[in-house]
Amino acid sequence: MKRICTIFAMLVLLMAFATNASAEALHVKSLPWQGSHSFNSNEWANKVMIYPEAFGLLDNTAYKYSLHIEADCNVQLGFGDWTSGNEVFHGYGENSGTFDVEITASFIANLNKGWRFQLNQGSGNLSLIRLDRKERDPNEKEPDLTKGFHTDGTRLLDGNGNEFVMRGLNYSYAWQTGSWGVIKSAKDWGCNAIRINIGDGKASERDGNGWLSYTDRSTLESLILECEKDKLIGVFSPHNETGSNSTGDLMNAADYWAGMADVMNAHLGTAILNITNEWMSDEDAAKWSDSYVQAVTRIREAGIKSTIIVDVAGYGQGASVLSADDGRHAQAIIDADPLHNIMFSIHMYHVSGQTAEIARGFMDDALALDVPLLIGEIAYEHKAHLAWPEGGPVAWESILEYAREKNVSWLAWSWTGNGGNAETCDMFDGSGNILENGRCMIFNENGIKATSTECTIYDGNAGTGLDYQYPEGPFDFAFYPDKGGDNPGGDDFDDTFFSHMMPYSVASWNNMFQIKAPFFANARDGYTVRITLSDCKSGAEIQVAYNHLDKGDDKYTKIIDYESINDNVYEMTIGKSQSNAPALRARPLDGNDMLRHLQADGLYLKGHDYSISSVELLDNNGNPTTGIDDIEPDSLEPVEIYTVTGIRVAEMTPGNVYIVRQGHRVTKVVR
Repeated sequence: MKRICTIFAMLVLLMAFATNASAEALHVKSLPWQGSHSFNSNEWANKVMIYPEAFGLLDNTAYKYSLHIEADCNVQLGFGDWTSGNEVFHGYGENSGTFDVEITASFIANLNKGWRFQLNQGSGNLSLIRLDRKERDPNEKEPDLTKGFHTDGTRLLDGNGNEFVMRGLNYSYAWQTGSWGVIKSAKDWGCNAIRINIGDGKASERDGNGWLSYTDRSTLESLILECEKDKLIGVFSPHNETGSNSTGDLMNAADYWAGMADVMNAHLGTAILNITNEWMSDEDAAKWSDSYVQAVTRIREAGIKSTIIVDVAGYGQGASVLSADDGRHAQAIIDADPLHNIMFSIHMYHVSGQTAEIARGFMDDALALDVPLLIGEIAYEHKAHLAWPEGGPVAWESILEYAREKNVSWLAWSWTGNGGNAETCDMFDGSGNILENGRCMIFNENGIKATSTECTIYDGNAGTGLDYQYPEGPFDFAFYPDKGGDNPGGDDFDDTFFSHMMPYSVASWNNMFQIKAPFFANARDGYTVRITLSDCKSGAEIQVAYNHLDKGDDKYTKIIDYESINDNVYEMTIGKSQSNAPALRARPLDGNDMLRHLQADGLYLKGHDYSISSVELLDNNGNPTTGIDDIEPDSLEPVEIYTVTGIRVAEMTPGNVYIVRQGHRVTKVVR
């Protein structure tokens, strides 16, 4: 957040204290306030509330305002609906006790409706709350949220009339309500949009699916404000109706949106409405069309002006409904919208995205309707280990390439938390470490990083996310063959030695760290695996196993089983019965048998409350088997060193993996 230097201070000081049975609250009636209010709180029960009248009349056309906070401890700032008593706004967690929060046009509009800021803090003193103002550059304009998205043929245009192509991900808010930080993280990784999965009814009462939390009006607006804070476009999609063939269930979603008309119309420039997720498991084009005509009509009759997204049938993959009867059924939905502000969404997995030809055909059919297309969900793999139609491969690279060619929007599925054989759809693990799907969706040459442009409703800045720099190809691998991979330059960066980048936190037994098979490609009987651990908490335990492929269900052979550990360097010698670290005892195993399975499927580490700092493979002389000294000269070309995320560095440090380039030769190095 930009620190505001020119200070505007209101002159009246008034501090009032109120006490209830559980907590003391400080009420700031006007600003500035300063003193030494000390309390210990990690809950919203102990809080500072800043009433709307403290701000007075704010002229947002002439000035920019920010709220300045000073404390000797961490402070969290929230935003709530004072008139209803709801305290639902999240996301302003701060690591520093001194910070500024810009008061945007959206905030001012809600302050005028009776909303108020509130703060809670850890243990310490809150010393200053001040309102600052700075004259606005006459050429700088606040986003005009009354100018919303609209369609123009196959293009989605923002409030400024510029084409907007979504590049982002899905966040399952409805069952991960405590993870609001995902929104900011999505921006940090380069997204320009995020599809937030919400709940539109009390599912536990309606159909027994109690895992979906209901997203009320205040929470919905808070989620939108959080997207606006991070300059993202929010696509909001209820998930209660997933797979239902009941028109009544679809109308439940339409009624939910009808009740949110004022919220959506207040944010036309930043929020888009996806009626519901994957309604209809069947592929009955006539019923799909008739039902959505009713839903669209209901939403428009409620006065909502937002762009409306309609998922195709067949759990979002039955894109054939778009071309059924020469597109008549899809056209009926388009015609039902008097604003002509409709777009369709296809979820591209192993059915609609099974091959490049199938995916391109469906995309062409959708675009032939002369409306924009969104690929609302896509992953590099979806239950690929299951036989079709339960699962299968996804032609994700071709889909992303064609989407870029045709300016088709797409949103990857999903941040984290997948189950039911769809775990490979996780882009990140529970600790925020990037996984294979994340690397594919973000760093592919047609991925988020390469193709995401911030919506011009904000400031038109084309640069988003982290500034990664990949070395340019073509590449030859010195130790491992080029597999025609998925990242820039045609090399296979994703075929790294590890399932997670290090350091990696093993928080619970559910975490799994895999040392992949290529790590052991040059291993021999008697070679040693050195594992450096750190940040071991009290009671930390480790389990190490390899996949004994010949054993069927009982396939994991445990080399180390539930051992207590401390920060240390541990070594396990392939084929030997013991480690040189007494705390880790390896079972006696035949070296060739163990090596065979390591080279087929690698090594697995589980446990809890420790971090993995580095993993090395040492030869019989105790020397690392790969390293900077192993790179063969390529004429007189200089050596260039990159991290696995593509950042150029001057030198390697122990405990990390690097991509080292010399001319056209590239080597993966474990240091």
